[in-house]
Amino acid sequence: MCKTKLTALAPAKASEVEKLKTEMTIVRKGDYPLGKPFPPSLRQLAVHSCGMLRVDPKIILLTNLTSLNLSNNQIKELPPSLNKMTSLAELIVSGNKLTEFPSAVCCGNISTTLKFLDLSDNNIEILPWSFCKLSSIVHLKLDSTGLIMLPVNIGRLTHLQYISASNNKLRVLPMSLVKLRLQTVDFSGNLFLEEKDWRTVKKFTVLSLVESAGRVLRKFRYVNFVLL
Repeated sequence: MCKTKLTALAPAKASEVEKLKTEMTIVRKGDYPLGKPFPPSLRQLAVHSCGMLRVDPKIILLTNLTSLNLSNNQIKELPPSLNKMTSLAELIVSGNKLTEFPSAVCCGNISTTLKFLDLSDNNIEILPWSFCKLSSIVHLKLDSTGLIMLPVNIGRLTHLQYISASNNKLRVLPMSLVKLRLQTVDFSGNLFLEEKDWRTVKKFTVLSLVESAGRVLRKFRYVNFVLL
């Protein structure tokens, strides 16, 4: 009977296993990988509640990253280089100190890959006109940002299905909102103008919440609006 001699398999090195990681969550500042790169295979990265002051440039280099969660930090601005990320579909930056969403971020690769964006709990009063170049957005969260008006061209976000902008300073809604096939909308906690105060602003008719809801409901009866 022929006997086959088996050789022992060497255990994988920690560095080799690290390279194959697809998910990483960091919730303590001391666990952040200072001085070394993230595993290039990462698809989901969460760095929250760590006191992060800026978006680390080495995060931008993660070409396989589809989900980035940087919530509840101290980030004051987003780098334009975010638009170079080739696979990013989900960006969560809620609970930071952002005061604007840079126009440059709305262009480049991210404009066709990003589907979920959470800017809640920041200090962003105005979104740039170019914001609506994020043409693949499906779910948009803008709650408690101090927002005073939605982009008048928001109707260009043709894939948008879910939008929440509660607890802001909205007084009117753009007419183009009724073009969207929305499934869920939450504009609660805003002080909208009464019907007698509706008007046309710079050739763009702006509607109250009730009028916008009515027009969309007549068009798409399955829409769920939160009005209070």
